[in-house]
Amino acid sequence: MVKTYKGCFAAVFIFIDFLVLLLCYSITQAPVLYYILAVVILLSSIFYIVYKLRPDLRDFLDDHVDIPFLYALVVLLCSIAFLRTGAMDLISLKSPSRAVLSNTEFTMNRHILNLNTYRLSGTNEEEDDLTLNINKDLYNSFSYAVPSEELENNSKIQSYAYSENALFDVTYLPGSKRVLTITAQDLPAEDSEDTQVSDLMPDSSNLESLQAEITSIIDATTMEAKVTDLKDYSGDVIKNGSTITIHGSMTLLYPFNVQGFYEIKEGDQVEFLISDVSAEDGITVETSYLNLVTAP
Repeated sequence: MVKTYKGCFAAVFIFIDFLVLLLCYSITQAPVLYYILAVVILLSSIFYIVYKLRPDLRDFLDDHVDIPFLYALVVLLCSIAFLRTGAMDLISLKSPSRAVLSNTEFTMNRHILNLNTYRLSGTNEEEDDLTLNINKDLYNSFSYAVPSEELENNSKIQSYAYSENALFDVTYLPGSKRVLTITAQDLPAEDSEDTQVSDLMPDSSNLESLQAEITSIIDATTMEAKVTDLKDYSGDVIKNGSTITIHGSMTLLYPFNVQGFYEIKEGDQVEFLISDVSAEDGITVETSYLNLVTAP
């Protein structure tokens, strides 16, 4: 009876380990150590099953060593890492860790059986490098790299990097490093050294902002959009849901906060500072640049 309890004890820990892999790491995103421990547990379980099914082997081993005790001990030791991760995540659910990341990069690693892993890496406020796990939805929302179905067969990794001025407010669970939410922050003011850009940018300290969905692209400097978030706009001309014309002092096709080539398309969510508003022949908003928020 005692030996049966030892087997049940091990089974409970194996179940907990599986839940941690599933809920905290979505099976595929755990560190390599966790898979090594899982293999040890699997091999130990296979041996234990053979031990239980072979009376002759069981009688021989029982005269020399307590196999159920050793099996339960191996499972317990291997489960420590899983238990630590699960406990840390459970405790921090109500108050997750938070970081503001710069130099961010969204990466997808393509594995066999189409089991992809998604990562977010960047530099936090303490200038430390931080790599976090994200799910497919977050990757698709903030990465504008080539869609995975268009990747070449020999391409295993795709990534998308933002400019160093693009900041992301991230909440995550410290045990599994699993991201809960990502929020793109407003860009900080440009350094005076970048005269070519700063000369074209108005002083943003007193400007209000809007978020809108692009509905039509007229030309490189003119777009039509529908307001989706008034942000800090306090005027009476523009309402949430208003149809507006966005006019730029220079091309608006390429978002200011995106590093690399990306051309704004219909359906993209953009955020921008309001330089001027005109209500003649419809609402026209003047701005200098657009920041990409999300793509459809």
